[in-house]
Amino acid sequence: MISPLAVLLTTCSFWCIFVTSVSISVPRDQVEILLALKNEFPSRNCDRKLADGVLQSPSANITSWTKDANSFDGVSFDEKTGAVTELNLRGACINGTIKPNSNLFRFQHLRYLSLSMNHFDTSSFHAGFGRLTNLEYLDLSQNSFIGQVTSSISNLSRLNTLDLSYNKFTNDNTPDTINFDSLPFKSLESLDLSGNVITRLNIGSKNLQELTLSSCNITEFPTFIKTLRSLQKLDLSKNRIVGKAPSLRYNSLLSELDLSSNAFHGSFPMIPPTMQIIYASNNYFTGDISLSLCNASGLGRLDLSNNNFSGSIPRCLIGKSLGTLKLHNNNLIGTLPYIEKSGLQILDVGHNQISGKLPRSLVNCTSLMFLNVENNRINDTFPFWLKALPDLQIIVLRSNIFHGLISSPRSHHPFPALRILDISHNNFYGRLNMELGKIPEAFTAIAISGNRLGGEIPESIGHLPSSLANLKQLESLDLSQNQLSGEIPEELRVLIFLAYLNVSHNKLTGQIPQSTQIGGQPKASFEGNIGLCGLPLQESCFRDNVPTSTPQTPEKVLSWKAAAIGYGPGVLFGLAIGQALASYKPMLFYKLFRL
Repeated sequence: MISPLAVLLTTCSFWCIFVTSVSISVPRDQVEILLALKNEFPSRNCDRKLADGVLQSPSANITSWTKDANSFDGVSFDEKTGAVTELNLRGACINGTIKPNSNLFRFQHLRYLSLSMNHFDTSSFHAGFGRLTNLEYLDLSQNSFIGQVTSSISNLSRLNTLDLSYNKFTNDNTPDTINFDSLPFKSLESLDLSGNVITRLNIGSKNLQELTLSSCNITEFPTFIKTLRSLQKLDLSKNRIVGKAPSLRYNSLLSELDLSSNAFHGSFPMIPPTMQIIYASNNYFTGDISLSLCNASGLGRLDLSNNNFSGSIPRCLIGKSLGTLKLHNNNLIGTLPYIEKSGLQILDVGHNQISGKLPRSLVNCTSLMFLNVENNRINDTFPFWLKALPDLQIIVLRSNIFHGLISSPRSHHPFPALRILDISHNNFYGRLNMELGKIPEAFTAIAISGNRLGGEIPESIGHLPSSLANLKQLESLDLSQNQLSGEIPEELRVLIFLAYLNVSHNKLTGQIPQSTQIGGQPKASFEGNIGLCGLPLQESCFRDNVPTSTPQTPEKVLSWKAAAIGYGPGVLFGLAIGQALASYKPMLFYKLFRL
């Protein structure tokens, strides 16, 4: 029961907010400028805008602006003078071109301005921006601004945050433009120029804490970075930087570093012990993994994938704070190190030359969600001892030397969170008699191809109760290249989300169950089974000759595709999983599960 005091406080808070909002006296000239701004830029009728793959709600709806001060969505006023101090028009679906005499430049008291994620096609950075001398925050990102940034930006000496990312700005040597060679902002703490052609830089702001220069076509490591002693976040990803990365020990406060997708070579740079996040994938780094990484006791994410690192994985690397470790596609050797109690969630060491056994100490990683050791030389039995990990969703063991039977010790709920299991191309043998029938209904993909498994397809996969309690969300099933016998369970027809099925090159017999999901699989998914018959194979299941099915007309093909689409996002998700399994591209897993 809500207490009278709580009701009183809530009511008081409401009225305080209400009185504050209506008690501000907004000068007539500010209202007139706002309405003129509304008329200057038409706004599309849209509710959401797609940015970076995420649906965003608009921060303001300028179509609702009227003479009523409370109607100005996205606008903040000074409590004493009533002057406009903040304009947050992020993703407001505004169209048009900002002209030199725009009403936007009449807000002399403006401290905060965000115009990001709109449609200012062919707009330039006019000198008018330089008249907004009280600006502390300026965000023009994800628009279509073109040309150079005029030298008038030097007037914005109070800027704390400047975001010009993902436009079409350049820094050519032309009159009245600034080349970013000496930005005079003493208070600037965050600068983002990503996605522009800003090839030459020399930033002298000693207070700069965040510098983002992703996708700027930079070819050399900026030498001025070592002078930024307050720098905490540095992003140089997706450029064309060639050569060795210099030591970053002088940036003693640096905690986030992104060097990914460049052409760095040589050894990995020395880093300060303050590092928490490091992305350095898709380069040409060589040598052993730097032990300076072990000194970063707070390191939470480390991605060194797709480089040429060699040697073994340092035991000291996996500390208590490390949550993500991606060493995919290097030349690492030796065994996986012993892991003490750790918060590790993602471990990807696929495509290396790691040997030995999986360390039983992985059970200490009680938060582990993703385990990928594919394409190594690990010689071990199936790790049923991982069955108790409560959050383990993806296990990829493919293309190693795993061997033995797949018969689980009795357990009521093994692998309670498992969604994807890939044990393809190992040396597992015997009957396919898994206890995986007890896994949760969220299970979506099984890949066991290229082993020596025999027997019939077990009931744990094929037989489903009327409630569809087990595997009812299965979207990808690869049992190819084994020695499975018997018939394909008729119950597979009811798996409405099954988008990828491959039972080729076994010893299966009988008629292929017919359903939209199974019938839509390619012929190759059933080939190599002498006793199988029925569509999509040509072999008839009846003695009498059955006329060969005529090719589908384009209209029928289109109708079938429309029907398939009608099964919803589950099928599309399953197709993506099937593609990931069939093409052996684990990076697709990262995108599917946001790892």
